[in-house]
Amino acid sequence: MSEELLQWGEERALARHDDPETSHDAAKSIKVSAKEEIVLECLAEYGPQTSIEIANRTGLNPNTVTPRMKPLKEKGKVYDTGIRRRSELLHQCPCCSHKSTIRVSRPKIVWALKKGE
Repeated sequence: MSEELLQWGEERALARHDDPETSHDAAKSIKVSAKEEIVLECLAEYGPQTSIEIANRTGLNPNTVTPRMKPLKEKGKVYDTGIRRRSELLHQCPCCSHKSTIRVSRPKIVWALKKGE
């Protein structure tokens, strides 16, 4: 990946699965971004949730929340509970403020905050 892409906010894994343990330890020590902090605060306040539920509670787009879960897991901040459930996405039309609910068909991972976070 070129420096130019990274400069424009392209995200990449902090440590590969086959990297030495020291690389994974270093990745965990990296501070979280502002949006990751919002996700962590939501999990701390409301407990285990899917990325859709986090999006509904925070007002973030699910396409903003979902890609942040794996890096948070790699940093040791959250874990996959092993539970899967369907969620409903709450949507509000920007032009007329009409609210609707969209049922997400595929079950989503329920994420939880790691103890001590």
